[in-house]
Amino acid sequence: MLKPKNKGWRLLTLPAILLLILLVVAVAACTGDGNGDSTGTEHGTPTQAETSATASGTAGTQSESTVAPATDTSSDSGQSGTSTEPATEPPAPQVGMRLNDGDILKFIKLQNQCTVSMADDPIEGAVLKMETSGKKFTDPHVELSYAQAVRRQLGDAIDLSEYPFLMLKVRCVGCTSATFELFWASGTQSGMSSSKRIQMPFDNADESWQYIVFNMSGNGEWAGKLNALRFDYELQAEGPGETMYISSILFARTADEMLAGIGNPKDPREVVTDPVLESRVDSMLEVSDPAPEPDNTPVRAEAEDSGISLWFNHSYTKTAAEDTKSTGRNTYLMRLAKNEIEDCHLLLSAADGRTGLTVSVSDFTNANGATLRTDLMYAYYFADVDGETIPDPTPWVRDGMTFDLPAGKSRMFIIKVHTTADSAAGLYEATVTVKDASGNEVKRARVSAYVWNFALPENTSCKTQMDLSWYNIYVAHKCFEGDDSLLYKNYYDYLLENRICAYTLPYDTAGYYTDERILQYLNNPRVVAFNPIAWKKDADADRVRAAYKFLSQNPAWMEKSYFYVVDEPTDKASLDRVNAVGEVLKENFPGYKMMAPEHVNYALNKDSTADNFSAVQNCINVWCYKPYFYTTFAEYRYSSYTPGQKLTYWNTPMLERNLGTFADRMKAEKEGGDELWWYVTRNPESPEITLLMETQAVRYRILFWQQKLYGVDGFLYYLVNDWYEISENQGLNSKHEINPDFPYDVYGNGVLLYCGAPFDEYGPVGSLRLECVRDGIEDFEYLTMLADVYGTETVNALICRLTTSISQYSTDEELLPLCASLSATCWIRQRARGKRGRTDADYTAYSRVVHGGL
Repeated sequence: MLKPKNKGWRLLTLPAILLLILLVVAVAACTGDGNGDSTGTEHGTPTQAETSATASGTAGTQSESTVAPATDTSSDSGQSGTSTEPATEPPAPQVGMRLNDGDILKFIKLQNQCTVSMADDPIEGAVLKMETSGKKFTDPHVELSYAQAVRRQLGDAIDLSEYPFLMLKVRCVGCTSATFELFWASGTQSGMSSSKRIQMPFDNADESWQYIVFNMSGNGEWAGKLNALRFDYELQAEGPGETMYISSILFARTADEMLAGIGNPKDPREVVTDPVLESRVDSMLEVSDPAPEPDNTPVRAEAEDSGISLWFNHSYTKTAAEDTKSTGRNTYLMRLAKNEIEDCHLLLSAADGRTGLTVSVSDFTNANGATLRTDLMYAYYFADVDGETIPDPTPWVRDGMTFDLPAGKSRMFIIKVHTTADSAAGLYEATVTVKDASGNEVKRARVSAYVWNFALPENTSCKTQMDLSWYNIYVAHKCFEGDDSLLYKNYYDYLLENRICAYTLPYDTAGYYTDERILQYLNNPRVVAFNPIAWKKDADADRVRAAYKFLSQNPAWMEKSYFYVVDEPTDKASLDRVNAVGEVLKENFPGYKMMAPEHVNYALNKDSTADNFSAVQNCINVWCYKPYFYTTFAEYRYSSYTPGQKLTYWNTPMLERNLGTFADRMKAEKEGGDELWWYVTRNPESPEITLLMETQAVRYRILFWQQKLYGVDGFLYYLVNDWYEISENQGLNSKHEINPDFPYDVYGNGVLLYCGAPFDEYGPVGSLRLECVRDGIEDFEYLTMLADVYGTETVNALICRLTTSISQYSTDEELLPLCASLSATCWIRQRARGKRGRTDADYTAYSRVVHGGL
């Protein structure tokens, strides 16, 4: 978690950043363009410190039970470095052995597709050498009887459960693969098994000495006396002569011991801050919230039931039913722009339970009697999500519904408020009423909404594409005779109201546009993306030509058209298909835009000068990938040192050296006119963010702040109604998926909407996750509007108060609304100064005008 760095950070709780955005954005509706430090069309990526960490100490000459780390001229950033000054105090000794004795060869039990020998190294002295040989290079590996080697020299092997870190000091020469796979045998096991293995990348672009660290923390198989190790030093080689040297095998009890053993490298994810930008952000944060502070005094009901607890919480807080601790919020103030949706959570609990309750909320009404559309939903719980009872579906509370409070558990309701572009600015208030089975009012509370005097645009800056399965909808609703697409339209419209675009438009005819009802969507500014030939349709020349003939009538329709034909190409055949589709589009759809989401990347030749991305560079102009591609090798290697922080890495150091970091490559593509999108599915794993049900809810929104930080234009999600067991329970379950081979153990992947049929709805039921995704998209809009005033660099500095990379962010649930709210405040102030000639002295008076005279 990020730590507070200065007074600006302390101001930046989540509500405040949202307040900042809201206020800053507000004045744009009233005044002209502002002057910032950039045009807002270029998006920077996080600036990261260059690091060069080296190990200290001297090389030993004898095998020994405790080994001081040898001098290491490699840097943890994957580039050559220089030795650091010796530490004033030597690091704690590491348990292990040096492989500098020729007798070690006696304990090599197996060598496959490689030779094993001893070699002299000018730095390390005698070392073990493994070199590919023969005619096959698919699985070069060497097995060492570690227990026998250690027993001969030291007396006994180590107990793995006491040493969760294993470090190999290695040097590679000419290795085309960058992944080292380690097998081990322990306890009563003498042979190798697939259950006892782990993979870690190494820097195959660096021929100096480096450490490969295997962090076994939490690995239940890493236990018992160590019997043998198998070094699969390359998953697959390309030819003979690919060599790896190993000088030592070390073990450490703690992360501190491990870090000391490898020279205490710096975290390459550390952000280098610009004092000018930080000062500017600090100045932005010195704003006050013009919205009135809500009165948190509890309101007493007519027949107050003191045995029922009532409290409010943020919309991005996921409260399990087992959690009955009040937040202390007896009221709640939502802040939103015009043309926006905002919600909050109402929670009830009773130690001894209650039955037959009704819950209602009045319309949000301002002093002039104007009202806002108000929805009240209840949370539907799944009792089997990582041992907790977790809410996700959000059905509507309909007239006459009653609810029970199970003893010792909480129950959640969702209060949602909608504004239009014409809603009056200012404060709106509503009343929550809870009645018992006899109709007595037993709980009452105030809730309010403050509307800023500006509107979010219909044309959402964060473009989206998510699949909406027509088949799943109609099967789950048992509507086998069809209904002229009404059900699909209801689902699509629900997504669109939440600023999400499905791949396929209602009334689509697979690229031939024969149903004129589709025009209402083509001409809808909220529709910012669609597949012009629909999802899962072949891009044959006739279909593509027909789509172009129709859509080219209107440049706005062309701008929204995104071809997505090939999904996740991984091998030559699928990459060739992407290029083949590209040729069809070039010939038949001039000005086309095409994406092909990519989740893996491989070097396509021995020299690592081409990869999956470069293979489709001539036809792809909308790059769509998973966020983890932004992780560099140095970042990945460092993350592996910390339990629970291991990142996903799908590049290689050689590709980074030859083609550039992924961030640099995508920046160049964007500067050349291409768009950047990203997507998530059931992976990666924490700390990288997904939309899984077990993920902390605040992270769903942070993902879109990260998207803005990295300059990514669009967000794709493979499916919003990938329901399980449709015929049994119409998909109303937590969708628990387990696969130990990948591995994954997740809930709710591909499900952001639920079938409305179990709730008597002829359409969808939303989810708490969908609410957070929409809020994240709206946060993205605020940040975009803020960048138009202050410039991209300043906004990125603001975002870095919340998140600095895909793996580093604050999960403080009080930080996000502060960030957005303060952003809006800053926008108002900057507009007041820049376009109305205002100064700090009259800012307060001006803000009253902007905010509707309050």
